[in-house]
Amino acid sequence: MAQDALFEFKHWLSIAKPGDSYVYASGIAVMGDIARSLKEDKAWIEKIRPVQRAALAAYQDGQVHLFQKRNGGGFDYIAQRR
Repeated sequence: MAQDALFEFKHWLSIAKPGDSYVYASGIAVMGDIARSLKEDKAWIEKIRPVQRAALAAYQDGQVHLFQKRNGGGFDYIAQRR
């Protein structure tokens, strides 16, 4: 499951054009140690954590901009291709 999400993000990164966006997570404080909520299950955390790391690495490599956008119940975490 985690590998599928990570593969999907990496595939998007390989084909994305500048300005294309990818929502790699949604929720509350998904970038920290707290998941979408205190009730969040471990499977979701394990699925999204590798994608978060890949998005951060892509940012550090200058491939994407990272930002968040309010979505009503929390935030969408977005990578935008540079």
